[in-house]
This record gives sequence, C-alpha cells and structure tokens, in this order.
Amino acid sequence: MKTRIISSLIGILIMVAVLFGFYLPFVVEIVVMLLSGLAVYELLNETKIASDPFLVVPGILLAFWTPFSFHFDLGVAILPPAIILFYLFLVLLKKHDTVHFNQVATTFFAPLMISLCFSSLLIFRDRVQPHGIYYVLAALGGAWFSDIGAYFIGCKFGKHKLAPKISPKKSVEGFVGGIVTAVLGMVLLSFVYSLIYNSLFAGDTKVQVNYLWIILVSLVLAPLGVFGDLSASVVKRQTGIKDFGWIMPGHGGILDRFDSALWTMSALAIFLLQGGHLLS
Repeated sequence: MKTRIISSLIGILIMVAVLFGFYLPFVVEIVVMLLSGLAVYELLNETKIASDPFLVVPGILLAFWTPFSFHFDLGVAILPPAIILFYLFLVLLKKHDTVHFNQVATTFFAPLMISLCFSSLLIFRDRVQPHGIYYVLAALGGAWFSDIGAYFIGCKFGKHKLAPKISPKKSVEGFVGGIVTAVLGMVLLSFVYSLIYNSLFAGDTKVQVNYLWIILVSLVLAPLGVFGDLSASVVKRQTGIKDFGWIMPGHGGILDRFDSALWTMSALAIFLLQGGHLLS
C-alpha cells in the first residue's frame, strides 16, 4: 500500500506539471507520444503478442506519429501509417515461419487505437478553450472516481460477482457504487473548478456548470471505464500476465493505470465533437 501511495503521489505531481504546461506548444503532443509509445510497448512486448523487435519498433513509431498527424492534412497524415503497414507485411513475407498475420494486425491496429484514445487530450486542448484542463480532469475522473468507489464499496458490501471469470474481485455492488461515486465526484469536481475559475480568471461573464449534462455524461463514462478495465483484464488472462508493465510501482504499467480512462477520454471527446458542453 505504501508503494502504491508514493507512486500515486508522483503520478499526481507529473500530471500537475503537465496541466501547467497544457497550452504551451507541443506539450500535449509530447505527452500523448510518450504515453502511447510506452503503452504500445507494454501491450506488444510484455504480453508476448508481438515481442519481435521488427514488430514492436514500428508499432511504437506509429503511436509516436499519431498525435502529430493532427497538424497535417489527410494526405500527409496517412503516409507514415501506410508505409508502416507495407513494412509489416514485408516482415510477414520474410519471417512467415515465425511471424503470423494476427501479430501483424495487432501491431498495426493496437497502436492506432491506443494513440487515438490518448489523442483525445488534443481535442480537449483545441476545441474547448479555455476549459481544456477541466475536460482532461473530467475524462480521467469519470474513470478513476468510479474505480475508487467500486473498490471500497465492493470490499465492504460486494457479494454478487460482476464478471467472475474475467475479474473475480469485481462485484455488482461495487459497480453500482462506482457509478454513484463517479456522479458525485464529477459534480464536486465541476463545482470546485467553477469556483476557482470564476474567482481567478472570469471577468463579468462567469462560467456556468451544466449539472444535468454532467450527471448524464457521468452515467455513461463510469460504465465505459468498467468496460475498459474488463477489456484489459481479458487480455491479461489470455496472455497469462498480472500487469502490463512495471513503470508505476504498485500500479503496474501505463495500460494498467489508463485502461479504463482510454474509453472515457474517447467518449468525452466524441461528446464535445458533437457539440456537447458541460460548461457554458
């Protein structure tokens, strides 16, 4: 527990530092690049899905490219992925005795999926200024508030297994408690953010919190976070590993910490792209 707490505090400090530099040029792109690259390495190498360096390296390069591709038109943006895909099939032809198509497919599509989910941070930065930082916290909170609530309520009251063959410790009671905790946490986060923003930055026009939308969105984000967590658990069970990595002592790897948040970040980004807002 002590190791987990120390690791969490370090993670919080790093996140605070990133948020302070949120609107500086290319800070978010570099953060997304590093998170995506590490997560892809964990998935491909630690699980042994595609541990061959001839597959891992292009997978990481694809993850590195994705956040920067948003700065180019479509013709330029798709060129590196196309080259990497061509290269992967060359590897398949050359090493067909040891490399299989499912490994090539995973090497290409997993980095795209992971890096596109993390690239939701770019949407928060560029589409909802000056409240991008709030949406980052909301996307992470939608998953992590639920995780915290589900853990403590499940430990105290959990009796009915949610998915016993995938994640034996998860309970229906914890799932419901996590949703309630997520709603309460998101409402509190939004209230505190509006107080701080209005006292420090707002002029005559104060930011207003759309609490109804926050509750409705929270009711979607919390189950999506559980879905992401269970999806990661399936991969772990099928590949016979406990954690995806070791970079965060007590928590595992990047994917262990962000498996649920990947889905909540993506869902909130889609909500914003469709014209939705939690603040007005």
